[in-house]
Amino acid sequence: MLAPVLVPVPLVKLSRKHRDFIKLFVRSGDDAEAYLAAGYRVTPGAKAKARKLRTRLAVYIDQELQEYIKGTDLAIMAVQVVADLAVTSASDATKLAAAKDILSRGGYDVEKEVTIKHETRDMSNAAIDNRLAELKAELWKDTPTLEIVSDQ
Repeated sequence: MLAPVLVPVPLVKLSRKHRDFIKLFVRSGDDAEAYLAAGYRVTPGAKAKARKLRTRLAVYIDQELQEYIKGTDLAIMAVQVVADLAVTSASDATKLAAAKDILSRGGYDVEKEVTIKHETRDMSNAAIDNRLAELKAELWKDTPTLEIVSDQ
């Protein structure tokens, strides 16, 4: 699965408090804490205001989060955690999910089930077989092939 592409949004249009809130929220994950640390006033409705600000700045937060992850070793550590789960987890379901995640990140997505509805009332068995062969060829036409070369 391909990751969504976020269109970069310039942070220069935001106030200093907004920029501070975004950076603090990405690092802490706590919108209320980031709200207060960015210099907003402590009020009875601060938590609700922090939640609204987080929603309003979601695009900027996503962009900052991507930059933060790319600028640190967090992505590498996350892949290591998933790889460790694939090997050491006691749960087969967790091992399978981790293995699928690793394969997906490597471009080897797990084959998806394909359902084809086709009207066959007026087709002979031979015509149905031919149509299935055509559909199969179409499905596999862009699949890369692996050439095995013998050392002998």
